[in-house]
Amino acid sequence: PTSTPAALTPSLAIVDGPATGAPGSYFVIAGQNFRRNRRVTLLVNGRELTTLRSDDGGTFSVLLMTLPTTKPGKYSVIVDNAPTALTWFTIDARAPLVEPPVAGQAVTLPGDLAPEAQLYLPIVQAGGNSTRAAALGGAPPCQ
Repeated sequence: PTSTPAALTPSLAIVDGPATGAPGSYFVIAGQNFRRNRRVTLLVNGRELTTLRSDDGGTFSVLLMTLPTTKPGKYSVIVDNAPTALTWFTIDARAPLVEPPVAGQAVTLPGDLAPEAQLYLPIVQAGGNSTRAAALGGAPPCQ
């Protein structure tokens, strides 16, 4: 009997630079282990931005440009190709501007797209006096 190779899990990441930048920054988003030679849909905070095509190896990349008016906060990037993959980038006015690491046509983040809403919930330990807040949506907990 022959064995069937295990299916690889698609992954998505910010590459060739940091995942945090000032408004007007560029981010390279790369995917791997996607279905080969298929259309993939790129969404940011649930809004479709563009459709790409994975290559023979199931990989792709796209240059995402934010505007100088992009609101600070955390943004989710999802690629839908059954199954989906997720990554995040953050716009922070105090962070350095991330210049485009590669030449090429960029997909522009719409100026009216708001960052993900953050929800903070208290975590109470039974029998103890300590309380702290945890953020949902991928943000680090507050201390």
